[in-house]
Amino acid sequence: MTDRVLSDGGTREIFRAQLCVLGGAVLLAVASWFRVEHLWSGPVPAPLIYLALQSLGVPRSAWFLAGPLLLLSWSPQLLVASSRIPMRTVIGLGVLTIVAAFHLWAGWQYAVSHRGWLAVLGIATVSAGSLVPLWVLCLSALHHPTVCRSVSLHLAVVTWLVTLAFPSILELL
Repeated sequence: MTDRVLSDGGTREIFRAQLCVLGGAVLLAVASWFRVEHLWSGPVPAPLIYLALQSLGVPRSAWFLAGPLLLLSWSPQLLVASSRIPMRTVIGLGVLTIVAAFHLWAGWQYAVSHRGWLAVLGIATVSAGSLVPLWVLCLSALHHPTVCRSVSLHLAVVTWLVTLAFPSILELL
C-alpha cells in the first residue's frame, strides 16, 4: 500500500514537503536551543521573544520549541506542499519590518548611553539588515512560487524571529 501511495507524483511531492518542513523545524529547534544557551555571551542580544516567553512563565528549558511551534502553526499549508505564499505571511513580514524599525528607533538613545553607539549600530545592522534577504526571498516566492521557496521563506522568517529579531539591547534576561 505504501509503494502504491508513494508512486503517485502528488503524494511524493507532499511527502518531500513534509520532510523538508519537519527537517527545517528540527534545525530551527537546534538554532533556537543554541541561541537560548548563548543569550548572555553572544555578540547579538537576545530577541524579545524570549522575554515574552519568560513573562508568560514558560520554563527556559522549553524555549527552543518556540520556533518549530511557530513555524508549524503559522504555515500548515507547507505540510500539503502548497507553493502559494499566504497573504498573512506578506502582511506579517511587513508588520515585523515596521515594528523592528520602530523598536530600534525607540531604544536607540537609551541603548547608546549604556552600550555605546558602535555596539548598538552593529546590533541594529545585524538585526535590521537580516530583513533584506527575507524580503528578497518573499518577493522571489511571490513571483515564482515553488514549494521550496515557500518552505525557505517561512523557515527563514521564523529563524529570524528566534535568533535576531527585536534584540533586547541591555540583555534583561
